[in-house]
Amino acid sequence: MKNGKPFGRRGADAGGRPHGQGRHRGDRAREEQVAVGTPRAVVDAAYTKKLFVPYDSVIPPSAKSFVKIQRAVVTSIVEGKNKLVAGDDVRDKFRTKLSTYLKRLGVKVVLGERLTERLASNSFEKRTDKGTEIESDVQLLCGGFSPTTELIQKLDASLVTREGFIKVNNKLQLDSAQYANIYALGDASNSPAPKRMFYAGLQGKHLGAELALVARKAQSNVSKPFPKVEVVGTVLPLGPNGEKTCRFLPVSVRDIR
Repeated sequence: MKNGKPFGRRGADAGGRPHGQGRHRGDRAREEQVAVGTPRAVVDAAYTKKLFVPYDSVIPPSAKSFVKIQRAVVTSIVEGKNKLVAGDDVRDKFRTKLSTYLKRLGVKVVLGERLTERLASNSFEKRTDKGTEIESDVQLLCGGFSPTTELIQKLDASLVTREGFIKVNNKLQLDSAQYANIYALGDASNSPAPKRMFYAGLQGKHLGAELALVARKAQSNVSKPFPKVEVVGTVLPLGPNGEKTCRFLPVSVRDIR
């Protein structure tokens, strides 16, 4: 403005100078430009839909290689059990380290509580069975899995456990002399091996080698049991890029064959 009147089409830069007057080419990179409303968008996720940030003009070309734009995200983990990774046989030291890393990342952990309502859709506020209020705009349900066992149910309902797993022996055969030529492995079976892809792959490799001998008529059916898994490895990547990792050193593949 000059004498209460605008400069007109020429406008003014961040220093109050009209564009084109006393302004050098490198000045733009040194200007401080602010996107009005950004602070509110940091704490109010819904407001981001109303916020427009012209990044091309806010960030000068000379700074694009090292400037990082990130909106603050607050994450909460609600675990119904009284400890994290309760299903894994890890030491308390592992869980302590895990909790420390989560705290550094700003993740709020709520243990021993469950949501009182079934997650039908994303909503803003939830309450646990112990009264803890959790505000969020997106919820991700991590509630385990249920194997598909309809076929086995039709063959013999007694071959499915109360938890929904298919009963097998230590050779991964159905636990029935009548159906000894049917096999189940991975997270569909009640094998004591961990329900993880790595161990399912080992079971498949083991069973494939046994069935190859059957095909060559070297044996009538599988003969070697799948080895018992004595030690289980646990790896948890933390952060958006997994920059921090808690791990319980896994046993080598050779040790569990």
